[in-house]
Amino acid sequence: MSADIVNTPSYNIKNALVIYASPRSNGATRAMLNAFLSGIPGNVSVKTVDVYALNPSPCVACNRCETDFSDKPLCAYNDLDEFFEDFERSGLVIIATPAYNASFPAPLKALFDRFQRYYSAYFALGRIQPLKSHRNAVLLVSAGHDGKYALEVMTHQCESSFSVMNTTLTGCVLAADTDLHEISDSVISEATALAQKVSKEVF
Repeated sequence: MSADIVNTPSYNIKNALVIYASPRSNGATRAMLNAFLSGIPGNVSVKTVDVYALNPSPCVACNRCETDFSDKPLCAYNDLDEFFEDFERSGLVIIATPAYNASFPAPLKALFDRFQRYYSAYFALGRIQPLKSHRNAVLLVSAGHDGKYALEVMTHQCESSFSVMNTTLTGCVLAADTDLHEISDSVISEATALAQKVSKEVF
C-alpha cells in the first residue's frame, strides 16, 4: 500500500539535498555525485549531508511517532531534526551510496528506518500526505561487482519509503564493477545527463 502523491509545488524548489552515504571521500560514489552536480543549475542551493558523520540513531520502535502528532511527525530522538527540515525544504533529493551486501550501508539504512515517523503519520494516524510539498529524488549507486540486484533492492526501498513522503524517485544511475576498474566515462555522462533532465523538471 502506498500513498497518493500530492503535486503541491515545494515552497522553495531551489534547494537540493545530497544524502552522501560512502565512507570514502574520493571514491566511485563521489565521482558519480560530482558528475551529477555538474549538471545542476548554478542558482540551486545544494546542501550535502554525510550520513556517516550524521550517524543516525536507529529506530527502536518506541511508537512515539504513532502517539505524539501535532503539526508534524515526531520522534523520541532529536538527532535528525535538522536533516528532516532540510529534506522537507528541498525540491530535489540526491542519494549517493555504495552497495553493501546488496543494500544500503548501515548508517543510510538507519536513516531510512527513521522515516517511520512519516509511515506513522500516514497509516497509524490516518493522515493524508504528511509532507505537503512534493519533491523528486534520484539514486546514484556504485557497486564493486554487477550491482543490478542491489540497485533493484535499493530502488524498492526508496520507492516504499518515499510513497508516504510526497517524494518521487525519478531516476537512477549504477556504476558497476568498481572493484575491477575506474568508473567509466559513460556512467559519468549518464549521471550528468540525469541531472540536466531532472533539473528541467524540478527547477
